[in-house]
Amino acid sequence: MESSHKLRKTVGIFISILITIYMLFIFPKHIRDDSDGFTATCTVTKAYTAERGGTVSGANDINPKGLFETKECGTLTMFAAPEGRKIPEYVETAQPGKKYLFHVANSSPRKDRDFVTTRFEEIKE
Repeated sequence: MESSHKLRKTVGIFISILITIYMLFIFPKHIRDDSDGFTATCTVTKAYTAERGGTVSGANDINPKGLFETKECGTLTMFAAPEGRKIPEYVETAQPGKKYLFHVANSSPRKDRDFVTTRFEEIKE
């Protein structure tokens, strides 16, 4: 009986370790569509938000999306801001005339122009 109890305890600890590893290293990659290294340097000419539009479950989708008009990359779209920020507040941080490194979403059908972006970083010159 005691060896059965030790075995259950060992298996429980092993499963707990596996769950912890999954939550720390694997799960965050699934919830964050981050680009797999695809990036583009673009100069923002205009940054603003708009309603997504369309119908979801019979209702109009009024959630905001971020739009970035750029010189080199066309119009970029953002559907979710990184790190739990809200789209309007995040989009406001992009300033016209400045260059940014935009990360292309893995789900974006296009990777070179008019793509979906997941985040951006200002490029200091």
